[in-house]
Amino acid sequence: MAIPVQYGIAFTPAEETTIMTAFQSVLLILQAKANFNMTNEERGELSKVGDERIPYVLKSISDYAVQFPNLNGLAHPIALANIDLSTYGFTGTMTTAMAQIVELTEEIRMVAGHFAYAFMLDQYANAERYRGDNVAGAQVVYDGLKGCFEGMGPQPE
Repeated sequence: MAIPVQYGIAFTPAEETTIMTAFQSVLLILQAKANFNMTNEERGELSKVGDERIPYVLKSISDYAVQFPNLNGLAHPIALANIDLSTYGFTGTMTTAMAQIVELTEEIRMVAGHFAYAFMLDQYANAERYRGDNVAGAQVVYDGLKGCFEGMGPQPE
């Protein structure tokens, strides 16, 4: 989709409340399950599954653990391994959904910011143009906004 030529979308207070309530609900559910708050070092110490290893993990838990239970270790019970495998899959699905939400939210924010900035830029250009002509507020607006443009090439006096 091309960048729109104008925007002006708004969320109603009810929509904002619904969205934020949904986010809070998801966060509360996740925090109730686990709230590790690991350091980067601790995260680095974890074994990584990833796309290249998941087929092996699936075969180990779904096939070999059932066919050869005598090889299952005692430190990691098969029941918990199945739960962890299910959680791994579901959280991957959640991550994909959240990534879509984040991407769309960032694009909405970028486009809204673009047009808010365009408004300010137009207002600044008008203030700059009319500040010496006794147009009410022109000098005030110019002085108030010029800091945004300092260091961005030649500035009129």
